[in-house]
Amino acid sequence: MDDAAFIALKKKRTTLRQQVTRATTSLTTIVNSSVLQTEITAIEEDEDEAERQDSTHLTYVGKCDEAIAAARAYLTSREGEEASVVNLHDGLPVPNPPLIPITPSEAGRRNQAQQEATQREQAHKEEVAAAERKCEEIRMRAQAIWEEAEAAQAALNQLNIRQPDQDHYSS
Repeated sequence: MDDAAFIALKKKRTTLRQQVTRATTSLTTIVNSSVLQTEITAIEEDEDEAERQDSTHLTYVGKCDEAIAAARAYLTSREGEEASVVNLHDGLPVPNPPLIPITPSEAGRRNQAQQEATQREQAHKEEVAAAERKCEEIRMRAQAIWEEAEAAQAALNQLNIRQPDQDHYSS
């Protein structure tokens, strides 16, 4: 092998090593990005809280179903009997007690609370969607870097250069 070919081979090897180093550095930067990790952690915590709330809600739904079944069984067993308690209003039986009306201010407060809850839910959905888009973008960048690293490795393998011994470079 003449000197010019040997020098060209060394330059190509240096270039490939630089490409591998850049790809590795870029991938490490993406993986260790604290901003993304913070956002993902916040979303996971929100999901954990949502799961806890869902679990609590399902517990209450189950208890309500049990109470409804028990009430139906009781009413079925008492079918045909006279009522044991009669509500009286001015001496006359009242089939159902009147509902307690809510004030307009209470109705407004409830509507406002419902709107705020809906807005928080929408904001949360938008945050989740944004985080999912960022995750997908980073996954695609990582894939591109991985492919670049594989191409660099393949090019390095094509040079048919013997890999250096690990002991040669250790201190």
